[in-house]
Amino acid sequence: MRRTPRRPANPLDAAEALFKPAKKVAPPPAVERRALPNVKEQVSLKLDSDVLAYFQAEGPGWQERINDALRAAAAHAAPVQAQRIDEAIGLSHHRQSFRTMS
Repeated sequence: MRRTPRRPANPLDAAEALFKPAKKVAPPPAVERRALPNVKEQVSLKLDSDVLAYFQAEGPGWQERINDALRAAAAHAAPVQAQRIDEAIGLSHHRQSFRTMS
């Protein structure tokens, strides 16, 4: 039996062997992950300078105070929308358990 050489003897065959199309491996399908409850998202928000000064005047925690004010405004303006927001972040079952206690 005659052995085949490890390397092609012909330079053209050697070049062709180097440039064979690579096998494309498909990436695994993306797994959709649910958002964690009560996780805050970083956003860029433009506020009037007097509004920002008002919240920053009390010192640290001004971002939380803005968040609380926005949540209260959303709850006051549209209770149904606030309930949807609570459900989206996983707070609805907590509030219902408090309602059943009282």
